[in-house]
Amino acid sequence: MINPLSTSMMCAAVMSGMLVSISSSQAQPVVNTPPAEIGFPGLGSMLLVVVLLVLSGIVSLWLIRRRVGFSGTGPLKVVQTLHLGPRERIVLVEQEQTTHLIGVTPTSITLLASRNGNDPSTQV
Repeated sequence: MINPLSTSMMCAAVMSGMLVSISSSQAQPVVNTPPAEIGFPGLGSMLLVVVLLVLSGIVSLWLIRRRVGFSGTGPLKVVQTLHLGPRERIVLVEQEQTTHLIGVTPTSITLLASRNGNDPSTQV
């Protein structure tokens, strides 16, 4: 006589896919094969590297420009820039023999002090 409890458990195991083969000769190893790549292998990682290099170059140029500034070879020369905030700064500018201290904000440019290079009594 077949036990009704064992048949119901067996049916539940078959339905849920949990039935395991009893004999070891029927068990076959599962082989995981990677999916075939379409197109050029490694193209995505190569593009990512190129994009990161371009972005790092742009950021480097921006930082250099912001930190040093671009001084021409004309009569004015930016000696030093001190950033006080995101858009406010103090700039030390030389014009031939005169040095100017200038305050720069988004709405105005103000001459804070001037010193003639030949006159030692004036101080910036």
